[in-house]
Amino acid sequence: MKILSLPAGTAARILTAFGFGFFLSMFTRAVSNIIKQPIMTDLGLSEEVLSLALGTSFFVAFGLMQLPLGVLLDRYDPRRVTAGLFTIAGLGSAIFAGAQDASTLALGRALMGLGFAGGAKGLFPMVSSRPVADPQWRAIRDRGARCDIGDQADGLAAAEL
Repeated sequence: MKILSLPAGTAARILTAFGFGFFLSMFTRAVSNIIKQPIMTDLGLSEEVLSLALGTSFFVAFGLMQLPLGVLLDRYDPRRVTAGLFTIAGLGSAIFAGAQDASTLALGRALMGLGFAGGAKGLFPMVSSRPVADPQWRAIRDRGARCDIGDQADGLAAAEL
């Protein structure tokens, strides 16, 4: 079922939830550089170990998930696939928050990478089904509007918190 065939209120709630998930995905990618200094100090890690735990584990898991993600989105309901992936990202965030060493940090970030891999791609099949005359949906279907969510997350992550 395509999201545009749902009642407007239901579709708006689904798109808001998935849009926020995409926002978190972009925020999580960009925030690593800001949080590295406090983590290095708290856990006594070197910059090399921390970059492996924060960056490499996230992006390797994110990249490895792309092909299976395409198959999952084609075969199953994108809402369920993306919701499941966001649940994995939430688990990874909880593990990351409680980490006391580099390997636990890396595990949390890897799960976050797996989970957030479908952040944008889960939205695309839901909103790109058919032309809709309703002007309310034109901005949602516009690729620029979807990309803007990620740009805003990048900007917020780079701002002083």
